[in-house]
Amino acid sequence: MSTTRARGEPSDIPLAAETPAASAFLRATLLGFSSFVLIGFLLLVATTLWDKRNQAILEAQRTQQNLVLALEQYASGRVREIDLALTDLVRLLNGELRRGPLDVDRVQALLAAQMHDSSPYRDLVIYDAAGHRVVNAEGDRQSFDGSGRDYFTGPRDHPAAGLYISRPFVATVAKVWSLGFSRPLHKPDGSFGGIVLAPLDLSKIERFFGVIDVGKESSVTLWDDTASRVLARQPINPDLFGRGFETGPLFESVRAGTNAGTIRGASPVDGILRMLTFRRVANLPLVITVAQAESDILAEWRREVWTYGIGAAFGIAVLLAMTGALWWQLARREHLVRALRRSEMAMRDANASLQTATAAAEGANRAKSEFLACMSHELRTPLNAVIGFAELIAGGAQPDPAKIRGYAGDIRASGLHLLHIITDILEMSRIEGGALELHEETIDVGAVIAASLRQVMPQASQAGVTLCNDVPADLPALRADEKRLTQVLLNLLSNGVKFTEAGGSVSVAAGAAPAGALAITITDTGIGMTERELAVAMEPFRQVDNRIARRYEGAGLGLPLAKAFVELQGGHLQITSTPGTGTTARILFPPSRLMPLAAPQRRMADTALGAG
Repeated sequence: MSTTRARGEPSDIPLAAETPAASAFLRATLLGFSSFVLIGFLLLVATTLWDKRNQAILEAQRTQQNLVLALEQYASGRVREIDLALTDLVRLLNGELRRGPLDVDRVQALLAAQMHDSSPYRDLVIYDAAGHRVVNAEGDRQSFDGSGRDYFTGPRDHPAAGLYISRPFVATVAKVWSLGFSRPLHKPDGSFGGIVLAPLDLSKIERFFGVIDVGKESSVTLWDDTASRVLARQPINPDLFGRGFETGPLFESVRAGTNAGTIRGASPVDGILRMLTFRRVANLPLVITVAQAESDILAEWRREVWTYGIGAAFGIAVLLAMTGALWWQLARREHLVRALRRSEMAMRDANASLQTATAAAEGANRAKSEFLACMSHELRTPLNAVIGFAELIAGGAQPDPAKIRGYAGDIRASGLHLLHIITDILEMSRIEGGALELHEETIDVGAVIAASLRQVMPQASQAGVTLCNDVPADLPALRADEKRLTQVLLNLLSNGVKFTEAGGSVSVAAGAAPAGALAITITDTGIGMTERELAVAMEPFRQVDNRIARRYEGAGLGLPLAKAFVELQGGHLQITSTPGTGTTARILFPPSRLMPLAAPQRRMADTALGAG
């Protein structure tokens, strides 16, 4: 339906009405953009700091690996230098043994010839097969029993092992921690003939380690081949020498056969969390480690965190200040247009009222069209039947009295159907006008249900639908209008039978509901409805199938009338339906309308049911 706008009539969507949404959009955009910038800025700072942290750790790892490699080369060179000296002495002394007992003076001269200022070892000592010291490079022949020392027992018990590196020990004369390097001597018959010992002063290695600055809580350590005993360490801690540390990630990695690597974890020595790089010295029973505490590795990074944090705080403050200024501008703008929005409010209300009235008129027009289409079909069908059968009788073409009685019966049925439609229309008109009166009395619900079932029994039989009465005999009495309750039951039962295919069933049950209410439930196995179709069926003069040639007849007032009658009597009608499964209608009456059924009434109801 087209309309023309009069001069001065407000537009459909006034400009001022758009302001709240626009302002909200601008505020949301401002907040979103500021949040995006803030989050992006913080993510950039966090990502940068995280990358710098990883770079610091990787740089420390590379530094450790280079240091370990350099220390391995240093230790390997010192040990090889010691081993060369011992190997040369063993060759010379084995030759002396083949010529007879050792000449102490000659042996001392041989030892002294191997001593020089750059020698990594502190002394050279000869022990006989019994473990007694024979002489050293300085010519000291004082007796000393070394048979219990591992630098003696190792070569004695494993003469084929070659170079033997002892556990750390405190030298008897020098009183310093030392490491013994020894090789066995052999008599002419091949038996064990003693050892040549080159004690290494560990303080020399520790002094070399000391020139390497790896951090306050960091360390450089020389271990035995199992990484369980400390041989030298910087910073120096005499309490650690010779102690066993058969635990921790370093010990486990070396025991697993790993020759080099970097691990992170708490040190078994002092429990400090460190990153440690280790490397086994090639062809020697030694392991070198460089360990740095994470506090040392990340010290510079933490200073950068403070710098970045201060910069980020300043940037956030600037961003918040700019956001606040823009927010104030938006608030001021909204304040300026508020007066215009108030002035247009009346125009918008008038426009809304006009649109509502237009929509109501269009809805009434559609309802009128649908009602006329529905009533045209429902009224013309029985009238056509009445006129048609009346013409057959009036024409005298069928003189058979039996057929005439049949035509009369059809005329009567069509008239009753027409009367039923008109009655429903008038009932709905009285309900909508508030003119419907109720005649309430105490009724036997079971008897009313039984009577209603008997009335729809012919319709059910003709349709091949089974009726089931599951109503118990001990229902309470109900204060209601018996005529209107019967009409409700007949409408629901008739609908159930009408929309149920042959072979289906319609059942009625009644009983107590939650909170003491009375529930009457009518269930069919018919075609069912969707939620949208059910909403249409509950509106007056509406048909789910609104075509002129629809399958099921009716004025579309059965369910609306049933709902209105139930609500007028203080009840509530609930309908649920599933397409292809069926429909369930549930009538609920509150406890205030229930009362005990008197014995005479109960007997009359039982008699009526038995008669049915």
